[in-house]
Amino acid sequence: MHVLPYKRSDKTMSVHIQGIGWASPQARNLAELIKVIRHQKNFESSPIVNRNDPRFRRAGRLSQFAWAAVQDAIADADKEWTAEEARRTALIFLSTHGGICHTVRFFEDIAKDGTAAGSPIYFPETVYNACPSHIAANLGIDGMLTSLVGDSSAVGGALRIAEEWLDAGICEQCLLVAAEETHPLLQSAYDLFRFRQQYPGTSAFSDAAAAILVGPYPKGSIIHGHPGMVFRKGPRLLPSLRKLFEETANGKNPDIIFTSALGSILKTNERAAVAQLWPTAELLHPKNELGESFAASSLGHIVLGEALIRHGQVSSALISLVGVYGQASAAFLSSNS
Repeated sequence: MHVLPYKRSDKTMSVHIQGIGWASPQARNLAELIKVIRHQKNFESSPIVNRNDPRFRRAGRLSQFAWAAVQDAIADADKEWTAEEARRTALIFLSTHGGICHTVRFFEDIAKDGTAAGSPIYFPETVYNACPSHIAANLGIDGMLTSLVGDSSAVGGALRIAEEWLDAGICEQCLLVAAEETHPLLQSAYDLFRFRQQYPGTSAFSDAAAAILVGPYPKGSIIHGHPGMVFRKGPRLLPSLRKLFEETANGKNPDIIFTSALGSILKTNERAAVAQLWPTAELLHPKNELGESFAASSLGHIVLGEALIRHGQVSSALISLVGVYGQASAAFLSSNS
């Protein structure tokens, strides 16, 4: 097992959450999200995207959910979006599988009728950068933009990139967006590789998107992401996760902890690590109600943590970002008041 070098810099500016957004079939907005998690209530959500929007008319659910979450995050930040706001903003997009629905449709046509049948309409939506390109074009962002492909742990890396970009003056605020869409073929692929046998108890896959706008302005909670570690299952897993969470909390005690690990081994070690460190902290398992959306789930946990802090239910939160591909990270939220 290899743990990445980690040292929290005292010179790095504090990064604050400016706005948050969420979109999924189970909960269209933050109020619904809290009720679903706290009271296990399901809602019939309103339509995600206005089909009259020309850029998203042919886009898949991935882009539709992502754009809905972005709009909510901007509205939550109480910003009137202008060309100047776009100039100040960088964009980081995260997804585990990308536009799987358009990818399936594109290759179905090729498999049926040959390579000439590949649709030029579907193909642009198959690449990972399609969704953030739509978002950037709609918002007028022409500065820094990157896409990260990974599981739940990728969110920690995205937060660190945002911190470094802000600290270096590359941007004045950073929009982080994560989105996932489901398809029967995706489930079949995971079944082929015996995913559920390796990770028993895995929640059903689900569409979802989350967005947070972060910057140095002291508005919302202070957020910090750990750069992460690489792990293997074995006797060193528990102490490694414990060290990861300790470094992320940096001496603070979280009121609530969001879990993310899948499967009996990872889940057992994740929860044992937090129980050893903070035995009285409340544990929340949003995937039980919302399903598994990988990177979108993790960024959604940050959105939910910020919402709970705003509502005065907690003053700090640790978000575990344990992935299924041998990487783990974490994030910590603390009230600005």
